[in-house]
Amino acid sequence: MFHAWIPGSNTQRAVETWVSKSMQSSWLAVDLFFVLSGFLITGILLRTRNQLHYFRNFYARRTLRIFPLYYLSLILFICILPAYYPQMESLRKDAWWLATYTFNYRVATQGWPELSLLSHYWSLSIEEQYYLLWPLFVYCSGRHRNLAIICAAGAVGTVGLRLWLLKTDWPWYAVYTITPSRLDGLLLGSLGAVLVHAGVSARVLRAVSITGGFVSGMLLLRLFLRHHGFQLSSDRSQIVVVTLANLHFACWVVGMATSTGRSLTSRIIASAPLRMLGTWS
Repeated sequence: MFHAWIPGSNTQRAVETWVSKSMQSSWLAVDLFFVLSGFLITGILLRTRNQLHYFRNFYARRTLRIFPLYYLSLILFICILPAYYPQMESLRKDAWWLATYTFNYRVATQGWPELSLLSHYWSLSIEEQYYLLWPLFVYCSGRHRNLAIICAAGAVGTVGLRLWLLKTDWPWYAVYTITPSRLDGLLLGSLGAVLVHAGVSARVLRAVSITGGFVSGMLLLRLFLRHHGFQLSSDRSQIVVVTLANLHFACWVVGMATSTGRSLTSRIIASAPLRMLGTWS
């Protein structure tokens, strides 16, 4: 929705205005992406960390799942298409950043590329850097409690870092794309996985997640209505909105993971069309 939004509409109709504001604000979907990734990857790591070849198996699976399609897309956009469409030649300047999964730092230091075909790869860079380092933290943490403390402290520290960077006049796009200032979503998702796998009562987790999700959701809705959407480049969005969204999504994911098979949520998530879409994706 965010990337499909076409600016410049001068419509005065209320419905179209709010649809437009919603589409402009849907950049928050990437935060759900980070939370989901943290939850799923940490769950995999916790289930396998006592197995033989823990590191080798994890990295092999990630490589086979991600690298073929990722590098095929780079070959297509950087090597093949520019030969037929000269206007795409500028993509080749970013080949090294893209090939090494450091494109987020290219955006942080040079701003967004003029040609935005691969701009969204900044988030994939953060994912890959997380995949590289997080298995070591999970392996060395020992008890679930230690890992939960690491996740919680890291998430709080990330929010503090975002605040400090913005107050010291860092450009918003740098704060938005460098890995250290975007870890709270990944870590909150990871914290959710730790709590689920640590044997904490599903009823307690579900009650807390529903309460937290409702409160954070209402605060987000209030901010959305008061400020007519979420402007990506504003300090308010980078500090308050992103933080609340990550909390909301983490509560949402934990709530769904702990829902009973008889609940409406479980029945919807387990429906054949959604499972098929999940398999394809």
